[in-house]
Amino acid sequence: MRLPHNSLRVTAACGAAAGIAATFNTPLAGVAFAMEVLMMEYTVAGFAPVILATVSATMLTRWVFGHQLAFTVPDVTLGSLLELPYIMLAGIAIGLLGAAFVLGVNWLSRQSQRTPVWLNFGLAGGLVGVCGLLVPQVMGVGDQTITETLYGLYGIKLLLLVVVFKLLASITCIGAGIPGGIIGPSLVIGAAAGALFALLGAWLGITDSGSVALYALTGMGAMMAAILQAPLAGLVAVLELSGHPNVILPGMLAVVTATITAGLFTGRESVFQALMRQLGLDYRNDPITQSLRRVGVTAVMDRTFVTLPREVDRERAESELGKDPQWILVREPDQAAFLLPAVDLVRALKDAEDTLQFDLREVPAQRLQAAEIDMQASLQEAREHMRETGAEALYVARITAPGIKRVYGILTPQRIEQAYRY
Repeated sequence: MRLPHNSLRVTAACGAAAGIAATFNTPLAGVAFAMEVLMMEYTVAGFAPVILATVSATMLTRWVFGHQLAFTVPDVTLGSLLELPYIMLAGIAIGLLGAAFVLGVNWLSRQSQRTPVWLNFGLAGGLVGVCGLLVPQVMGVGDQTITETLYGLYGIKLLLLVVVFKLLASITCIGAGIPGGIIGPSLVIGAAAGALFALLGAWLGITDSGSVALYALTGMGAMMAAILQAPLAGLVAVLELSGHPNVILPGMLAVVTATITAGLFTGRESVFQALMRQLGLDYRNDPITQSLRRVGVTAVMDRTFVTLPREVDRERAESELGKDPQWILVREPDQAAFLLPAVDLVRALKDAEDTLQFDLREVPAQRLQAAEIDMQASLQEAREHMRETGAEALYVARITAPGIKRVYGILTPQRIEQAYRY
């Protein structure tokens, strides 16, 4: 569709949000995930299309499968406000699990780049097979394991084994580069860890014996938030998955403490950012990069230019200058393109009134070395292209027919700077 590159982040976020909304029946969590993890900013221009994508995906899913929640959850209530410090402690512990997940994936991803893919996949598959043999609950998507955890069907020993082996299996698969989910495993690990804290609290006399579901739900949100560094997405996901508003207060506390704790060890990077950095992909999100990434070159380029050959006669030069251009673009095959201000050519024509032929590379002028940039590029790409090529300016071009390129505008560093300063 030839969409500009600055729209690709939004369309990618729409797809991811719609996928989460359709898979888990959680439209609002899909929006929060897309904005916190992918867009990493909250703007109206980003919100509107993402919300439309999640609504349409959820409508289609509910039309086919119905309106039922992803999990059937028993009634959950917070026994006493005195449990909040204990929930915060659980959030810290789950944050440490989240940090271990991200750091483990990061380390294993680096190691796996040195070995063949077949060996990585073989070792990962073998380890997962051993984990499944020892603890069958770690296998599969995890829906049944989460449901049985919510209803308190597992004891302390089994919950501990689920946390350890699911964490190990997930780190191994993702770090080895095997295509698979991250959100699903985070929910399983979080549910098991939260339920484990509920049973330990009951043994210590801190919690009620029926609080397993509450702690499992808060653990799910805390683990998801810690791994993704997305507290709102984790909290909203748990609320939509369970349909119980009573989980909001303890969930907020657990999610925030888990996110902060994990961020202390991971540099506030999500597992996706860590993996992208391992692949050598740039995912900086400073204010300048954000601003440049949102704007396409066509929105900023100067359209007041004319194209001339290097050797030009007076008549043609005066004809083109009659269009009041700001820039003269000189672009010929097998030669480096350059720009010169139109006012310099006007001055050259006046200073040499008897000259009929001009060499634009020789006339007195401030010439800028120019490089080509595609019309679909963003300002961030334009700035990077200038840095890589050493160009002092860019001309925006696009192929209009086989072998034919049309130039649409001129982009200078000053216009890029104005785009994010003003």
